[in-house]
Amino acid sequence: MKWLKTSYLLIAALITGALSLCWRTLLFLIDLIDGGDDDNDHATTDNIIHYNHRSGEIDPVKRADGLYDNKL
Repeated sequence: MKWLKTSYLLIAALITGALSLCWRTLLFLIDLIDGGDDDNDHATTDNIIHYNHRSGEIDPVKRADGLYDNKL
């Protein structure tokens, strides 16, 4: 029983490692094809703008009172 559990954990680790390697390879190929022009991207998703509807101002910090809606 101990050997069965050990072999199961080894197989699970190998499968997880293989899937991780495939995922990293796929992301590398997509980035290679994409060209890496992230500086010129006009629709970036990492910059979230919080707009205050009461004052009409834009604030980079999300407030806990729910005044802001995420808009790009």
